Amino acid sequence: DAILEEEEEPDVLLELQGINGKASQKLEKEGRRLDIALEHRAVMRKRAVDGLRKLLSEGKLEIEISRTLRSGEPYVYEKKYKGVAKFDGGQLLSPGETATSARVSVQGAPDFALPTEEELEATPPPGGEPEADEGEISPYVAADTYIMVALRVKDPLNPKPKTPKMRIPEVRDLISTHSPLDTTPKPRGAETRLREDCRAIVDTLADEYRDMFMRDDGQAVQVESSEDRRKQAVFSLNSSGRYYEFKERVKNSIQRLVQERLVKLQTTCYEDLELIVTKCPETHHPLTTGHVYGRYDKGPCKKCRQIVEDEGLALDLLDSQSDHGKRFLANLYVRVQEVLNSELRNLFQPKQQMTRGVYTDTELKKILRDWFRLAEEAQINRDVALCESHLNQRVTASPHDAQLWYEFGKIAFQNG
Repeated sequence: DAILEEEEEPDVLLELQGINGKASQKLEKEGRRLDIALEHRAVMRKRAVDGLRKLLSEGKLEIEISRTLRSGEPYVYEKKYKGVAKFDGGQLLSPGETATSARVSVQGAPDFALPTEEELEATPPPGGEPEADEGEISPYVAADTYIMVALRVKDPLNPKPKTPKMRIPEVRDLISTHSPLDTTPKPRGAETRLREDCRAIVDTLADEYRDMFMRDDGQAVQVESSEDRRKQAVFSLNSSGRYYEFKERVKNSIQRLVQERLVKLQTTCYEDLELIVTKCPETHHPLTTGHVYGRYDKGPCKKCRQIVEDEGLALDLLDSQSDHGKRFLANLYVRVQEVLNSELRNLFQPKQQMTRGVYTDTELKKILRDWFRLAEEAQINRDVALCESHLNQRVTASPHDAQLWYEFGKIAFQNG
């Protein structure tokens, strides 16, 4: 049987300090070497530590190697075997480092010299025979000598910087941000515009009435009776053209309301609007303008179209004299009256603002909680005005509650 030879481990070349060369790890383990195993420990004071730090930073830390006789007698080859290893331990200056090691080549000392014949005669070497020289070169350099140097300290020469304390968060860091709200205002409905026009007209009438029947000193102008004041006010409105302006303004608002309601008829069943209850003879679906004008996949039903044309139900054929037309106009008139009366009541009989004293503690907590919920819903719907209205009601009900003001500011930041 063939005997498989063990594969040799690949050699690793190690960096050497002091020369542009490398050391073989394999020869370092298996070759001939001199184990000195010298270890030195010392306690260093601040001055000594500063000196070590300076030597490492300047790269001037040197290890001297010398050879002497144990007997203490003069040694003729003392200068020949005098060497220097320049150790670069700059890594020990890194923050937090406590140890560094390297392989350092040994070079001849600055005063390296071979003994002369006179020195050999005056001081014979041990054994009496002179050593063979390899030229004017240090024996350490000729043998590619290097030493292993390790330097350790208990505490790092340059401690790591302390971790900075956590920064106290600012208010804007504690409040979550929302995506920017839409800057485009939402379109106002016809009823909203009608209410705004009604309020503006009432404000103008109040100013006109005050100018006619109130003096600058706040006293009322003497008029015989309220009926005389009414006639005078009506005459002033008619003669100045104010009445015509008010009528045209309300007329435009009502026209927008009619258009809005007619547009709803295009997508809403007549039966739901309580205008008609007629169903298609073929499909039994409630008649709608979408069905009549062919807005469904199957197209318009001929009988439905005929019924709509006969009864005047189409938008462009709506007859105000028919039963359905009269019902539509009656419903519209009732709605306009409701809007106007509601706005007038709000103007002349405003709701009283409730104060903290009106509520008990339990009622106040419930009301504040309900207002906050409504404010959050308005914020989700991006209705900033309504959201701020609910928050204002909360701080008005309890103006000295710091938590309410904090929540007010928080949502105000989120709304931008």
